[in-house]
Amino acid sequence: MTLFFVLALYVLLILIWLVCFFFLLLMSYGIITTKVPYVPIPQHVIDEVKRLLPMKAGDQFYDLGSGDGRVIATMASAYPDAFATGVEKAPLPYTLTQIRFWRKPLKNVKTLFRNFSRVPLNNATHIYMYLFPEVVEKLLPKFEAELKKGTRVVSCDFPFKTKEPVETVVVSGRHKHTLYVYEF
Repeated sequence: MTLFFVLALYVLLILIWLVCFFFLLLMSYGIITTKVPYVPIPQHVIDEVKRLLPMKAGDQFYDLGSGDGRVIATMASAYPDAFATGVEKAPLPYTLTQIRFWRKPLKNVKTLFRNFSRVPLNNATHIYMYLFPEVVEKLLPKFEAELKKGTRVVSCDFPFKTKEPVETVVVSGRHKHTLYVYEF
């Protein structure tokens, strides 16, 4: 009987190790391929983004590097007559987004599992991003080429080096965040 329990414990430990290994592999793949780690943004910062990006019927919101989908969920819930699209390339956060919207579906939400640099943004009216500085800089030429006049972009913590924001908002909390608002 004790041999059975030892073997069962051994198998259980191997399964736990495999699950942890798979989880770490998914996280590492996301960081390596996107060059941006998954960092969830606090709800009070999302509420400030919602204030900075008021939307009307028919508007199109994009979250570039949408993580677990909390920003698009907030925007879609607050503006049911607008559309919210999350773009995420890392498998683990994308899976979390799918679970979120499977549990609580929203008709005006779309999630894309792809590289946001390959997503056309010509229909965007509002964009949010929380990306590393080098990634933010690489997006500026794309924004200047594709975004229509009046499109508002909010970048969390990392501004464009060569473009002046129209507004800068510091959001206090456990960790301070700075939101840079741009108009194209």
